[in-house]
Amino acid sequence: MKKNIAVIFILLSFISCADDNTDCEGYFAPYWTTEMLGKPHNTKLKGENYAIRKAFSELKKLETEIQPKNGFITIKLHLDKYGGFCKQEIFELNSEYQNVNFNNGDLVKKLGSVSSNLKSWSNDTETQTYYLINFTIKNGKIEEIF
Repeated sequence: MKKNIAVIFILLSFISCADDNTDCEGYFAPYWTTEMLGKPHNTKLKGENYAIRKAFSELKKLETEIQPKNGFITIKLHLDKYGGFCKQEIFELNSEYQNVNFNNGDLVKKLGSVSSNLKSWSNDTETQTYYLINFTIKNGKIEEIF
């Protein structure tokens, strides 16, 4: 009888610890969706848009000869249920919405480095989410970050 109770106790302790991992596999909900008891996930970075623009400000000043000269970049950050960085996807489009590589892929590497180092993310619910950061390229410069 004591062995059975001990086995059950050990199994329960393993099961209860399983929820504390930061597994980055599976479904990622948009940061703005409502799925759990009507409460939005509301993934956010401390400082919100100001913090995001500040993080990219140095790169925005330095990159003044971007080729092609016009287009859009979207970074999709995948965050675990605790707000930790999992992975990112980056999409590049020219002004005709065709796939391109700005500065032969060099710009994306720099943007990806900055975005993967953003800290202080939080979720209102323990749900894996993703967050989008968009850039508008005009006349060879980063014009907008939103």
